[in-house]
Amino acid sequence: MSYDILHDSLAHIRKLHKAAGYPREYRSFAKYLGVRPRFGDRNYSYINEHGQPFLVLNFENYNRRISFAAMHELAHLALKSAGFEWQLYAEYEDTEIADMYLEKFCDVAASCLIAPDHFVEEAIDIWGYSPMAVRHLSNRTKIDLKMAMNMIIHHDEHASVAGFITSGKTVLAAARHNCNLPLRKWDRLPSSHPVFSARAGTATLVHVDDAEMICMRIPGTEKRLALVISN
Repeated sequence: MSYDILHDSLAHIRKLHKAAGYPREYRSFAKYLGVRPRFGDRNYSYINEHGQPFLVLNFENYNRRISFAAMHELAHLALKSAGFEWQLYAEYEDTEIADMYLEKFCDVAASCLIAPDHFVEEAIDIWGYSPMAVRHLSNRTKIDLKMAMNMIIHHDEHASVAGFITSGKTVLAAARHNCNLPLRKWDRLPSSHPVFSARAGTATLVHVDDAEMICMRIPGTEKRLALVISN
């Protein structure tokens, strides 16, 4: 299943990253992988007819997101070279579904490269699976809350955890791992949803069916962050 491919591919990415000395700057990791960065009109990667990998980045959008975009494309190259991309397309007859999973995999892999395991473990050791762990990781590594949430949720292959971020009543991001979460990006939540009981900067515990939801309102904003832990 796609989860198995995800875990195997992330294990491969982490092994490469460790061997490279955990570089968080894309140029260093690209050099280790033997990838030559170039600038173009969009972000993409490819392997030419001679088997040489290339990374192309959009110079017009060269900003703080370029590091994530570059790591995302380096993950594409690493997964393609190791055969994981082929495994994913072999599992799904619908290439659009395979493409969707591949992009999600590479997003998670890019987060792993920017926020290596020891940062994630530190956050979970201090705060457990909670919004505080997500904020700790975000502040520690300067990644955004969505990336930090994905890192926390997908860290342990045996964990049953999900999470979501809202702005007002709109779901901005949602992720799940071995855990049911009946929410998708851009869903609208009713005013009665328990996430709205969260106070600014304070964790609120809510029991939902066979799970626990820990939620928090981000101070100074209308955003709310929640993690759901399945029992």
